[in-house]
Amino acid sequence: MNVLFYTFLYALFIDSSSISSEPNSLIPVSGPMIAYTGMREVHIWTEWPNSKRPVSVQIQYRDKEKSKNQSPSYHLSQVFEPKPKTGTLTIPLTHLEPSKTYEYKILVNQKEIAFDYALEFKTKPLWQWRNDPPNVRFAIGSCNYINDPAYDRPGKIYGSGYEIFSSIQRDQPEFFVWMGDNVYLREADWDSESGISYRYSHTRRNREMQSMLASMFHIATWDDHDFGPNDASSSYGFRDSVERIFKEYWPDPSYPKKGLYRSYSWSDIEFFLLDNRTFRTANTNFYDLEKPKSFQKTKGRSALGRKQKEWLFNALSDSQAKIKFIVLGGQFINSAQVYENLSNYEEDRSEILDFIHKMKISGVVFLSGDRHHSEISRLDRGNIYPIYEWTISPLTAGLSTTTESEPNQFRIKDSYILDRVYGLIEITGIGKDRMIQLTTKNTYGKELYKLQIPLADLKKTE
Repeated sequence: MNVLFYTFLYALFIDSSSISSEPNSLIPVSGPMIAYTGMREVHIWTEWPNSKRPVSVQIQYRDKEKSKNQSPSYHLSQVFEPKPKTGTLTIPLTHLEPSKTYEYKILVNQKEIAFDYALEFKTKPLWQWRNDPPNVRFAIGSCNYINDPAYDRPGKIYGSGYEIFSSIQRDQPEFFVWMGDNVYLREADWDSESGISYRYSHTRRNREMQSMLASMFHIATWDDHDFGPNDASSSYGFRDSVERIFKEYWPDPSYPKKGLYRSYSWSDIEFFLLDNRTFRTANTNFYDLEKPKSFQKTKGRSALGRKQKEWLFNALSDSQAKIKFIVLGGQFINSAQVYENLSNYEEDRSEILDFIHKMKISGVVFLSGDRHHSEISRLDRGNIYPIYEWTISPLTAGLSTTTESEPNQFRIKDSYILDRVYGLIEITGIGKDRMIQLTTKNTYGKELYKLQIPLADLKKTE
């Protein structure tokens, strides 16, 4: 009994030491985070504690470069108040100029809050018709588990390696793409809106994340654990609540009314963030409504839904980007029909690949998370360019129990990694020399694997 008691106290200390929980209502409990970033507008997100004291928040901001040579006055945002239920607040900063770095201050009840790191953001570059596309440097990751002993499963501590957020920041990416399982809802969270809100808030308060949240902008999609129970489908009863809460913690003005799917461009790349939960047929449901006396594995089953796929096909067709990153929580190219890989949803997978082929869509690369191991898959297509999928997982969650022997026929040899990792993507060069570099790094920023893909190799040749 004494051993268990002290073990619990130790776990509680480890967890509480990593959570930023400031009781002062005039100080945010998490954030600021740089959220949606455009050429003329940037959104700054914060979260505030519940308090009876009124809190009004404003942001002052100015062009950093101009401030070095002169003393321009700060622009001042409108006054905003946090949402009463979650305490979240997103403030849009408007009338910005493209390709600029701005410094800013947060004012609460007209008084400035001090932070021990710089508060800056960069606007999206305007290069079209003016310059070659600028180089890009961004990071990706998935599966972020922040311990909470009161609600974690008994036994070995599952979350670890929060130092990874400092390593990501040291690489100075321009932005971070969260690929799902960014939050791990627990059993006690699933059956109430308040439980979901608690979990999102608890995760976002992680102390090691705060400086990273403020140093680059963030875009996200989800997977099962930030949507609901493990392997959850469209049947989850609190799907509307969790969608609203997700959108409050990951603000983006381009969300559709239902679901999270949307696109985002930067330089000559475009992200197509897919939602593999809102419209999902349950993994184990093979019932064919058109033929109720039979069970067929492919007919009518979908992880994405018709409406989302129609949007994706239109978005890919409209895209002027040279590089098109399709981002989703589960693996797409991996041939192994295990767990929640899209190879289990053959109709979705074949329909998307056929569209890319028939419509001659160039430059497609898949980015995925979920699996608690990392690997790169390459689907060769004869005379057509190969399609790559880079799976990066986990950030801080536990490691997979699978092994490299899993029968993924498309895995690139030696790319399988069983470690806590993040991915760094760098796109450099001009014209025919433009290059995509994928680097897998561990918790401490050590390089574990690297692959270079010439952009010229991602063009249709048939």
